[in-house]
Amino acid sequence: MILARGFVIGAAVLIAGCGLSPIQKDQVASFSAATASVGGATAAQFAQLRQDAVEMNAERLMLDESQAPFQFKFDEPLGAAQITQRVLAVNALQSYGDTLNKLATSDQSADIKQSSTDLVSNFNAASAANLTSAQETAATDIIASLGGFFVEYQKKKAVEQIVSSYACPVDQLAALLERDFLNFGAGGGDPTRDHASQSPIAGCPFHSPRGDPAVGVLYGYEAAAGRLKDFAGGVLARKEPFEKRKEATQAMLLAMRNLDKGKAVGRDATAALQAMRKANAALVGALKGNQLKVQDIKAYGDAAKQLLASLRILAHQ
Repeated sequence: MILARGFVIGAAVLIAGCGLSPIQKDQVASFSAATASVGGATAAQFAQLRQDAVEMNAERLMLDESQAPFQFKFDEPLGAAQITQRVLAVNALQSYGDTLNKLATSDQSADIKQSSTDLVSNFNAASAANLTSAQETAATDIIASLGGFFVEYQKKKAVEQIVSSYACPVDQLAALLERDFLNFGAGGGDPTRDHASQSPIAGCPFHSPRGDPAVGVLYGYEAAAGRLKDFAGGVLARKEPFEKRKEATQAMLLAMRNLDKGKAVGRDATAALQAMRKANAALVGALKGNQLKVQDIKAYGDAAKQLLASLRILAHQ
């Protein structure tokens, strides 16, 4: 009886120890931290870009007496619906990183289960994710069974299945966000946003979500800044009264400052999102024991730090 009990306890301890290796935990934690940073910064930046566009359009309205004020669209071309969809996509990516981090580092089953619930909810809210029924249940079915002696082993399996199941939806959302920041400074970039960097995950082609606007966020931002710059320049080129020239000068300064801001945000956000996609693919290999591409996860962390540093500098300009 004592021998049998000792065997059961010994087996349970052995299996409980078959969880993620220290290196795997470190890689998951690094990916999660970078995703939290990029997600928070990107969500805030989408809202700020729209606010900047509203401000620039208002400045143009003050200068352009030919505009009909009651028909004027202050947020064009960055409507609230488009920005909301981008924020929902960012929320989904943050939930993904948070769930993996909780599985790798937390022993509180309630926290883990709440993260898994948020994961499914946020991915379903992001229309570009296009989850299958199998992907929807990948998190909830596995994590609901966590507990007892087998928790570390089951947590490892949960991480592996979630990473495997969500690899393509995560890449899809990151590609959608990446294309919003591509090619700033090339006369408005790519207005159709019909390309992004090739997916590092085989079998994950990008599909534009149904009803998504054809104009990328940063393309629209540059267009708003360009219109204000051109109109203000036209006022300054004419012999207008001092007050009018003063308004035009302030509008020109605003447009030029935002064009510089857009260029910096586009450069660093694109780099961070492309790094996220590579790190997401590397995470799949890392959990399979393949350490050949762990540098992609480190590069993702570095890109996230660069994006945050740039945004902090821009916030004080």
